[in-house]
Amino acid sequence: MYARATYAHASRGVEGPQAVRHHVRIGERLPLDKGAPGRVILAFSGEKGKVYEEIRQRGYHISMGEREPEVSSVAAPVFSLGWRLLGSMCISGPSSRLSKSRLEAHAKTVMDAANQLSYALAGSRSAQTPQVVSTWHP
Repeated sequence: MYARATYAHASRGVEGPQAVRHHVRIGERLPLDKGAPGRVILAFSGEKGKVYEEIRQRGYHISMGEREPEVSSVAAPVFSLGWRLLGSMCISGPSSRLSKSRLEAHAKTVMDAANQLSYALAGSRSAQTPQVVSTWHP
């Protein structure tokens, strides 16, 4: 997911094998202020407010039914060259399968993947590396 002004575009997706799943069309415009991927983009873009400060400190965000009823997600930031925010990476699906405890368990996987992609795109740690790329607080 990457940002353009006040909305985000879905850029890639992998569908699971289950018959009931959450589907976001590639290129679909999504609001930044609803859902984990958009809120992560706002937080790491410097948006002010308690919720965004908490996201920056935690390194990820969980959303349950915020953008779409019955859809839950967990997202972490992805950075590009020069450690500029590129977008976010997330796991999403039906809330019936993604409880808060399950999303918290998936948060480490999402952050690890987002960090791995960020280091591949941005290179090694430097003065421009954000203080929190993504951290894990069990």
